[in-house]
Amino acid sequence: MPRQRYAPRPRVGFAHWQGTGSAPAGHWAACHPSTEHIFKAEVTCPRGHRLTLKGHFISAEGQVQPSVVCRHPGCDFHEFVVLDNWAQRRAAVPAIRMS
Repeated sequence: MPRQRYAPRPRVGFAHWQGTGSAPAGHWAACHPSTEHIFKAEVTCPRGHRLTLKGHFISAEGQVQPSVVCRHPGCDFHEFVVLDNWAQRRAAVPAIRMS
């Protein structure tokens, strides 16, 4: 029986949201640098559900491991994703203001 070659699935790209409020569907937003070690980023699945990447590893190129699964009831989003412009994320995060 011939062996089938492994062909990795292409990653789904999420655009970097730099606006205010929650990221729209198919986008990601940076978490505050003080919480980034726990909550890597927030993403909004293509169906509009907000997710926090906790327990994931994100490479310097923005590739997320393991895959991202939307846990919203009835949503079937489950993909390997890449966060566009991940290396530039801190430029969009406001600095902490101490009073």
